[in-house]
Amino acid sequence: MKILVVDHNAVDPLSQSLYRAISEEGDILVRVIVPALWFDNFRTVRAEAVREGEGFEVVPLPVLLHTRTHRLLYRGIRAQLREFRPDVLYVNADPENFQTLECALLCGRHSGVRFVFSTWRNIEYPRDDFPYRLSVLHGLAERFVLRRADHGVAFVPEAPAIFSHLGFDRITFIPPELDTSVFTPVSPPKINRGDLFNVVYAGRLHPLKGIDVLFDAMAGLPADFRLTVVGAGPEEGALRKRCTSLGLDDRVEWREPVLRSRMPEVLNEMDVLVLPSRTGQYWKEQFGRVLVEAMACGVPVIGSSSGAIPAVIGEAGLVVPEGDIQGFRDALLKLRIDPGLRQQLIVKGLSRVLKEYAIPVVAERYRRLIRSIMGRSVHSLDI
Repeated sequence: MKILVVDHNAVDPLSQSLYRAISEEGDILVRVIVPALWFDNFRTVRAEAVREGEGFEVVPLPVLLHTRTHRLLYRGIRAQLREFRPDVLYVNADPENFQTLECALLCGRHSGVRFVFSTWRNIEYPRDDFPYRLSVLHGLAERFVLRRADHGVAFVPEAPAIFSHLGFDRITFIPPELDTSVFTPVSPPKINRGDLFNVVYAGRLHPLKGIDVLFDAMAGLPADFRLTVVGAGPEEGALRKRCTSLGLDDRVEWREPVLRSRMPEVLNEMDVLVLPSRTGQYWKEQFGRVLVEAMACGVPVIGSSSGAIPAVIGEAGLVVPEGDIQGFRDALLKLRIDPGLRQQLIVKGLSRVLKEYAIPVVAERYRRLIRSIMGRSVHSLDI
């Protein structure tokens, strides 16, 4: 069986690990198409070709609009379809994206190819009212993709119901994966790291990430609480001013975004990770990958109640109502004074990651889904 994957995220070698694992079954060959040039995590990345025997390879292709996920277009996918002759074409992008439409149009000329898209949709938008420019064109793209698609992969549990309202029921929830060979705790787990209590936020510096709430919570905590902010984004200037006005300059360290492969180094320096996201009109937290990364590194997590965060954390961390400054303050104090609670959360977090998000677990769910798609036409799959 041959699977052609189109995935702009797989420019990052860590994001290739899932497809490599899928190909470890002897009857599955995987070719991954990535942009030759991509703007990711506030830096421009050039992709490298990879070939591992006949079972797994990565092929960079030139693209248009390499800084725009929703409007990205590839050059050369038609030639890849003709040469590779896949059984399944999987586009890791939402159905309204232009790259997904491009693949659906090309796939229509290869009638034997099963077409699968992915989605992070956890808010039901009004018809054709997408939260970016060219909204009407994106709506047309989505309608065509849903007519053509054989199946969809949902990374959030709300998506199947949302797409059912759009008349598309062939969609299966599979959580995102994490490479636990990279994200792993130091041994033994650090329960008491000294006089300071190190808090970290990692991600985009954007108003909907609620970092201002975390700053306000920090302002009411003792001086031994220190915060590291890892990331970049449009709110950085305003956040730096807020930090100064709250008298936090000597307790907050700012770091540039780091490669995902280096995030374990950052996380293993910390006592707790906080993700204080808030819900907006067009967005609520879709996953919070850094939560799972922290849990895999043996770092307790605190998250807001926005979107997917409570479901991702489960019982492996603390959840605070979004925007609740005192709630975040109390949660941080609780973890500071109760090493036993921190130890419990570390154990639960590690167990949850291995059970739900580890690559072998997620890869097997993909293999079962793909075989089901190839074996029969279904509207719901038990995988």
